[in-house]
Amino acid sequence: MGNSKFEPHSNSDKFAFYSADLKFFRENYFQQSIIKSETPILVDPTALAYWQNKFQIELKDLSKLNLNKEDKNYNPRKLSEIGRFQCGFATSGSTGDAKIIIKSEKEILAELDVLISFVKKFKIHSVLNSIPLCHIYGFLWSYALPMELDVNVIDTSSLSQLRKELLHSSANLLVSVPSILQSLYSVSSEINPKNLEVIVSSGSRIQTELAFSLEQNWNTRLIEIYGSTETGGMGFRTPSFQDGIQFFPGVEPKLVEQELYTKSPFITKELLGEDGFYATRDIGEMEGGFFYYRGRKDRIIKVNGKRVHLDALEQEISSLLQEGEILISDFKSIEGEFKIGLLISDPNKTKELKSIQAKLSSLPSHFQPSKIYLVHEIPKLPNGKKDYQKAKNEFHTY
Repeated sequence: MGNSKFEPHSNSDKFAFYSADLKFFRENYFQQSIIKSETPILVDPTALAYWQNKFQIELKDLSKLNLNKEDKNYNPRKLSEIGRFQCGFATSGSTGDAKIIIKSEKEILAELDVLISFVKKFKIHSVLNSIPLCHIYGFLWSYALPMELDVNVIDTSSLSQLRKELLHSSANLLVSVPSILQSLYSVSSEINPKNLEVIVSSGSRIQTELAFSLEQNWNTRLIEIYGSTETGGMGFRTPSFQDGIQFFPGVEPKLVEQELYTKSPFITKELLGEDGFYATRDIGEMEGGFFYYRGRKDRIIKVNGKRVHLDALEQEISSLLQEGEILISDFKSIEGEFKIGLLISDPNKTKELKSIQAKLSSLPSHFQPSKIYLVHEIPKLPNGKKDYQKAKNEFHTY
């Protein structure tokens, strides 16, 4: 897919790009777009300029749906009751490459069926949402799934509001991401939710120490969903119990030179290879029916002739430092050799570089960062994930 125009994997000619905020879903705009035989493309409201620069597209204003009062007040139907439809998710993924992933109702409903079976044991009666619905994770867990289960959803837009709801609401399922959970726990460790039975996290790998702390102090269970926009949720892990990922029913994995390939009813056929599998570019090992994620294929470099998995190193350094958010990126020296750079978030300027270097001294020499910088915040992509390319560029300019 080029950056100058939108080239979807679909035959539809009625694509409509929308700033997909909470109002778009909660006031029935999304379903009305489908009723109009459009294919709504869900765009993060905080990333409109990004998408306008990437593609020659018109981002529709909500008013252009021209909903009358009856339409707005009409309760949205379960997606399983709508009939045939498709929608698209605008994503910059883990690499920053802009792409549009089109999902049909068959692919969405197939994943919903699996999720419904998965959460039955928790007897969910109310969902507390802390993430945007324009991404497939939020769309499924905080929009589509609650409608199918006929349960209430409480939306939050700030840490203070989320903290208040955790203390006082009856929600027993929290849908969130590691960055929000880390921030919430760091500033509000005294929180003691009374009704929270389970936390679902996705988007990036959560620190094991944070997962343990949340479960022990909040008397809850944390489950991490593993997947992507392309694949949907492939599986899950419980960090405090098992580091390996267990695949959902219907998901068939295989490893090719340590890279994970998968096929399932959740993946659009246009993305599959000739063998019927999708190449995830995730690296890992299979053991005892579990997949042990080690990082991204494009995040493997050689330092002094030795292979380094930057994602695995990032996890190891994060465990050594045990505080703040970090980012590990490669960059090239003047001689053209790969080097390792480390960014550490330090918004309050309280960390000491010598202390950090001492904690990292136990690492093998080819794991040692050549540059370590304390920054106010870690650079992020529009979808909230770490922006490794921007960090790489910054290491060249320091």
